[in-house]
Amino acid sequence: MPIFLPLGMEWSFFLSTVVVLLWIGVYQGLVLAPVLWFRKQGNIMANKLLSLLLLNTAFRILVTFPQFSDYPLISNYAALFGLPFAFLYGPIYYLYLEAYIEKGFSLKGKYLFHFVLPIAALLFAIGIAIALPLDEMSFSERIRNRERIGGYVIIPIILASTIIFYFFRGIRLVHNYYKYVKEESSYADPNYVRWLISMLLVLTLPITSVFFLGPLLGPPSEMVMPIPAVGASFMLIALGIIALVNPTFLQGLPEKLKVDQIEDLIPQKYQSSSLLEDDKSRYHRQLLVCIEKERPYLDQELTLTDLSQKLNINTKYLSQIINEMEGKNFMDFINFYRIERAKELLPHPAYQHYTILAIAQEVGFKSKSAFYNAFKKFTQTTPTAYKASMATA
Repeated sequence: MPIFLPLGMEWSFFLSTVVVLLWIGVYQGLVLAPVLWFRKQGNIMANKLLSLLLLNTAFRILVTFPQFSDYPLISNYAALFGLPFAFLYGPIYYLYLEAYIEKGFSLKGKYLFHFVLPIAALLFAIGIAIALPLDEMSFSERIRNRERIGGYVIIPIILASTIIFYFFRGIRLVHNYYKYVKEESSYADPNYVRWLISMLLVLTLPITSVFFLGPLLGPPSEMVMPIPAVGASFMLIALGIIALVNPTFLQGLPEKLKVDQIEDLIPQKYQSSSLLEDDKSRYHRQLLVCIEKERPYLDQELTLTDLSQKLNINTKYLSQIINEMEGKNFMDFINFYRIERAKELLPHPAYQHYTILAIAQEVGFKSKSAFYNAFKKFTQTTPTAYKASMATA
């Protein structure tokens, strides 16, 4: 019996609405999955993993429907063999994250440990199906009658813990990646980071739906009913909308913004560096001369590697020099000079016919939004306001 329903809403009508939502999610997943799997552009491996995530979620929703059945045998088999699909959420998503940001990602033996719990869930389902009579009463009835079926009661807790584990592991990966990009590249489209964060949020929908909808719709024993599947359906709908609004996400990251190995995302430590103080000062002067005379910052796709090759300085040494001598990461260091150049061009008579976007591209920015953000960061004002103030002066 539900604890809460909107006034005037019948339980049967509510269940019908839930079923419609579930079918929308299934349709969304089954339509998008083959499109992503056979897509030949962009990050092919990442798209295949995203396709598997969509298929897995769609199948997880499908096995929910028999749980509405009046036949305990069908209901119990569906509940049991839906477990492996539920435990696959986190691993597939996390591997998708790695495939999205790592060059030449491929599935290796070291990733097998991610699938220990899904395999254990499958073996558990098979064992229960063999050992217990499943045609007498449904799992929810057994739980209400305090009949413990091989630890089934604690499975939702284990599942929630697994998803939370992968959620925080994903946050750490995305955070380290964003820090890495700012240390290694002079540009980074924030939309890609937003996409990864959006993926993190939609991953939690199946489990957060239990916490938010569970108390409203029924007691914890009803968690075998479709509450997590409703969250999974919303997850598929959200992914479809995000991909439709900005399909460039499916192209994947530009190669220059990817890491050679995930291990490269570990923050650098300079305490054990062999760089001598005299060399550090000499390299720093060499860097500043290059910046002033050659203006490498005008290159929109300049990376730390590009600059280190130009200066013939070890990449790690150059990163250390910029961090310690300039007190900035590589991106902020380059953007500072770009903004200084923009401050020269904005009031210049020869550039009065240039738009803000044209000025941004002229000084090395790839987008207007990145230019505005950097300009505000270093001047505490906007390019338009700065240009107007200079004209007044």
